[in-house]
Amino acid sequence: MPLIPVVNRLQVGRHYPSLLACRSLFSTGTATKDRLYAMLYPVIRKTRFDRIGIWIYGIASGKVRLGIYNCDDELYPSTLAVDVGERDNVSALGEITIDQTLDKGNYFLAFILDASNDLFLEATVYQTPIRHVALLTHYAGYFKTMTYGALPSTYPSEASLEPWLYAVSLRMLEHLT
Repeated sequence: MPLIPVVNRLQVGRHYPSLLACRSLFSTGTATKDRLYAMLYPVIRKTRFDRIGIWIYGIASGKVRLGIYNCDDELYPSTLAVDVGERDNVSALGEITIDQTLDKGNYFLAFILDASNDLFLEATVYQTPIRHVALLTHYAGYFKTMTYGALPSTYPSEASLEPWLYAVSLRMLEHLT
């Protein structure tokens, strides 16, 4: 039996958060405004995506800007692959239409809010972490304080580790060979 059986059942037309997500530890948490968050997002084979989304919990306010960063050899976000733009925050799933093909590898789904909002998130306990610092303390990404606006062409250096995996997702359009 495969270690992660869901990998072989990925379906076109569905949103997928990071494969690091641990479905049993689903919760909510507040994402702070004026922080550029980047969540590790492994892509298991070349895939074309048609939507990027973020899951807001409760009453939403302000705007969100979304994008995708490439990943360097140290599992740190590097150059901007695409800044997909901004949208008004809405309760539940807020999407932006894209046409983005990603090769097999690691990426970071990034977002920045102009107002703090509660987002769905998943704890990263028992997952492959970016870094393991203490017993049961794992990290799923990074954040760096900056003013809301266009995403920088290179992710800022010396970002802080982010222990929560916020529910940012891509919707699969097709697998490519």
